[in-house]
Amino acid sequence: MSTKFYTYSQNNTGGSLELDSTNGISHYVIIEAVSADLANAVAENIGIYFDGCANGVDCDCCGDRWYEVDELDGKDQPTIYGDTDFVFESENVNGYIHYADGRVQGIFYK
Repeated sequence: MSTKFYTYSQNNTGGSLELDSTNGISHYVIIEAVSADLANAVAENIGIYFDGCANGVDCDCCGDRWYEVDELDGKDQPTIYGDTDFVFESENVNGYIHYADGRVQGIFYK
């Protein structure tokens, strides 16, 4: 079964980003999965949520921190805003790629 890469870009609702290097969460999170539904499930499993305003966690004026992806968001390779101009990093990280095989790779998007 073929996989696609689904990109989540964190909205800095309330003026801040939530960062969690242990779970591979930063400004950008890219998840490789066989479907958007599975990517959303993986995202929730690592700590991403999609109902922040409804639950009073996120600022109503700024909007939800995260939004679910759909099948149209799937790409053949990891991208951020359609761009592949990022480098693999371990220290200066502003994103993570979660591969279908369980690997997590830090990235820096310029």
